[in-house]
Amino acid sequence: MPKYPTKLPKVFLACPFDKDMDRLVTHLNKLPWKVKIASEKVTSDHLLKKIITDMKASDFAIFDISGWNPNVCLELGLARGLNKQYYIINNTSKRKDVPSDIKGIDRVDYDWDRRKNTASLYDKLKDGIFKKNFVTRAIWKKLQDVPNADKKFELALNILHACKAERIALTQQQLKVLARGLNLKKQEDFDEVVECLVKLKLFKKVPGTGAIKRLQKIFK
Repeated sequence: MPKYPTKLPKVFLACPFDKDMDRLVTHLNKLPWKVKIASEKVTSDHLLKKIITDMKASDFAIFDISGWNPNVCLELGLARGLNKQYYIINNTSKRKDVPSDIKGIDRVDYDWDRRKNTASLYDKLKDGIFKKNFVTRAIWKKLQDVPNADKKFELALNILHACKAERIALTQQQLKVLARGLNLKKQEDFDEVVECLVKLKLFKKVPGTGAIKRLQKIFK
């Protein structure tokens, strides 16, 4: 659990360094978290200590075990030894099954060649992490009983993602851009999401403009 439940998470990502890495990182970066990539091979004691430090500084870790990469395996073992919360993902286009010693651990399978399976990676991380933890848990609790709750929650995540780097103001037109593909077309749909973020004191309305602006720092 994070030390500050009103903040968004920092995640340690360990994945194979291959042609799919940038694609995976781009996909994960659609969600409102800070991703720290284990970007070097473990070749020395100094680097091992750096990885442990980075892992300890994260709220949890994600391990892409596709192909059963040796460095990812080592880092997964470190996370277990540190009692760090973690999630396992697996690209089934590389390897459909996983080694027997971790077969019983829950994981999220995805496949870049199957659009539906790739979309499910986003949805499963959204539902399994953001609806249950951090400040986004409070957002979901406020929206879960309204019509189109899941799409409105996704819009809230898109808004947080758009503003995670700086406190920019988002206009009504920009909110509609962030809602593309979510089938949210009525003004009251946007108003409901905005009111939720305002009530949680994450954003404020900019008087006379219809825009909203982030109020507080949302990362530790």
